[in-house]
Amino acid sequence: MTDTQAAYREYLKSDHWRALRIQAFRVYGRKCYKCPKRFGLDVHHLRYRHPWTACTVEDVRPCCRNCHELEHGIVRVVAVRVKRVWQKKQPRRPKKQKHLKKKNLRVLRRQWIKRELNRDAALSNLHWKRRNWSL
Repeated sequence: MTDTQAAYREYLKSDHWRALRIQAFRVYGRKCYKCPKRFGLDVHHLRYRHPWTACTVEDVRPCCRNCHELEHGIVRVVAVRVKRVWQKKQPRRPKKQKHLKKKNLRVLRRQWIKRELNRDAALSNLHWKRRNWSL
């Protein structure tokens, strides 16, 4: 930080600046002179005078933080999380109960037959192994 910047920061803490700031709000109102915002206000120097104590109300204007930063060429990148409002979460549907139609009966019958055949095959293999073991 340069000496001029440090001196300016000290000036912003002075009683003269506080009085000038209050006077600017009284004269121009508590709203941004560029946009309709009424909160987060700063006071922007239109003209810097040297010494700074020579500044008058005509040299400053109330300005919101965003407009003030744009006046000074400051651009802030802010990460914004966007919610997908257009995609509403659909409620879960209850599971459909299986209706016993002819088609479903055929499928269920096939599944049952496969299970039975697999069980029978497993039992026959077990008996065969027992028989071979005993030999």
